[in-house]
Amino acid sequence: MTRKPIKRKKAAKPRKAPLASRLGAFALTVGTTLGAYVGVSAGLTEGLGWSPSSACLLAGAGVALGLGPLRRLSAFGMAELASDSRLVRHFTEAARTRKDLVAVANLAVATLQKAFKPHHLFLWLPPAGEPSLHLVAGHGRLPASMVIPEFSMRQLLKGRPEGPWVLEDPGAKPPEAFDQLMLQVGAHVCVPLTLHGQLLGLITMGKRRTGRPYDARELDLVARLGAAISAALAPHQLRAEQALHLSKLEAVSRLYVDAQKKAVTDGLTGLTTHMHFQEQLAKRFYEARRFEQPISLLFIDIDHFKRINDTFGHLTGDEVLRVVAQTVQETARSCDTVARYGGEELAMLLPQTDLEGAYILAERLREVVRDLSIQEANGPRMVSVTVSIGVAQLQAEDMTPASLLDRADRAVYEAKHRGRNQVMLSA
Repeated sequence: MTRKPIKRKKAAKPRKAPLASRLGAFALTVGTTLGAYVGVSAGLTEGLGWSPSSACLLAGAGVALGLGPLRRLSAFGMAELASDSRLVRHFTEAARTRKDLVAVANLAVATLQKAFKPHHLFLWLPPAGEPSLHLVAGHGRLPASMVIPEFSMRQLLKGRPEGPWVLEDPGAKPPEAFDQLMLQVGAHVCVPLTLHGQLLGLITMGKRRTGRPYDARELDLVARLGAAISAALAPHQLRAEQALHLSKLEAVSRLYVDAQKKAVTDGLTGLTTHMHFQEQLAKRFYEARRFEQPISLLFIDIDHFKRINDTFGHLTGDEVLRVVAQTVQETARSCDTVARYGGEELAMLLPQTDLEGAYILAERLREVVRDLSIQEANGPRMVSVTVSIGVAQLQAEDMTPASLLDRADRAVYEAKHRGRNQVMLSA
């Protein structure tokens, strides 16, 4: 696909204006000086035949001769300044429509490339949370390294003038470490992108394709564009940093929740741990005593659990424990606390439940477990399971949770002693 040649505006053509300005300034100076000299010395050198009016005419001619080129110089300079301002303004307005950092970076590279036409042009930015600079956008042959290693802003800007600086080819004196690195990536002009004293990134520009060096006006334009690019990039970099910090905060929060959950949850059964159950029991126990409310406790022991491990293996024993624990948890109410109290023994704390209600729940649980059929872990056989349950209710003489625990423990022991697969109430 062929591209149409770009039509250049006539206002940008007069590149010979600087030469004309020098000639005009010379004519203006000579005419004015000569006319003034003749006018002053007319009375002393009447032999020249020049009158004061002739001197004034000569000075006027010099002024008229010099003002034309000076006027063209002024128009030329004003046009260039207006063009530079339009370029900066156009970039700023276009950058507002870009939705992400990469789009702004590509816009910045395209703007600089169109304005100065260097051999290559690269924009380097630090990823969120990293101090090194990475190549984000560019034009021309890619450099050998896509990353500028970690460095501090103080080291980068130490001894440097504000704004862009030009890197000269190394001579007899070896260049500084950073200059050497910039020369390796083909940089001729370096433009640090800063905002409020903070280094946001770096632009490196190669030499012009035409070979013409960058003049002072162009370096000033580079500096102005660099400031506009910094202002356009800063909000996107800030959002990236905020997103990174938020993701880290969420990760820490998840780790905290997981650690907290592991601290109160048994890894095999998913039930409350023994320690956390003791804390919940003490809390509920003293609340019940204070407000004179009923509270009951169930101890649930899997019958012949050692025989299951010996016959079917420990993997099957673990599966039996998991299934029974899940069954107990599903039978419990949302206000109840179910825990793995130790080994194959489970406990269920029933707030605002008297002995009769606890017995009904225990019988229903015993029947549900009795009807379970659990698949052998590595075999075709099915495992039948029963439980023995001891039930105890808070009594007036119970001064500590230990007394309630002791009566529930003696009740489950009595249920196992009487033949297992039954519910026993504490005396």
